[in-house]
Amino acid sequence: QSQVINALLISAFVMVTWNPMTLLYDVGFQLSFLATLGLIIAGNRILSLAKFLPEKMGIREAFAMTFSAQIFALPIILVNFGRFSLISPVANVLIVPLIPFAMFFGFLSVVTSVISFDLGFVVAMPAWLILEIASTITLVLAKLPMAAFEVPWFNYFHVVGYYVLCLLTYFVYPYLRTVFLGARRLNVNRVPVSDVK
Repeated sequence: QSQVINALLISAFVMVTWNPMTLLYDVGFQLSFLATLGLIIAGNRILSLAKFLPEKMGIREAFAMTFSAQIFALPIILVNFGRFSLISPVANVLIVPLIPFAMFFGFLSVVTSVISFDLGFVVAMPAWLILEIASTITLVLAKLPMAAFEVPWFNYFHVVGYYVLCLLTYFVYPYLRTVFLGARRLNVNRVPVSDVK
């Protein structure tokens, strides 16, 4: 994990060095970096907590990926767009399993279009249909009541506080967990005096 994080940090450093304004003004860069960092740090942990979801069609993995990415990217989304989507995790769980099929037929259509444009067009139809289904799911969910709500009060002070809390959780939680488990083992292994003969 540390090697992947280092590679991500090096990539970000090179991009920011090339264009320093990227760090402050490129929301796409900020969201991509933080979402990727969330996947690296929290992905497996959330996946282990999502055992209540089925593994079929990649539903559990889609939920874990979406949730871990959103945890890290959420403050940037709120401070730049002022909206919080409650329905996006559900939308991603439904849509993400469809994407590999759309990519497969899209790639296949590009290859076959070299041979015949008409054949490539026919092969591309499943990809178009899958993307239409994904788009329809998104539109239907977006129209649901309370699918998203405005948070105009969220500012950069909240952003700093949020990430400070995340850092404290990341570094302090393993320590507290170790202390708690150690204390629990001591209590289990302790023999009451009344039981000693």
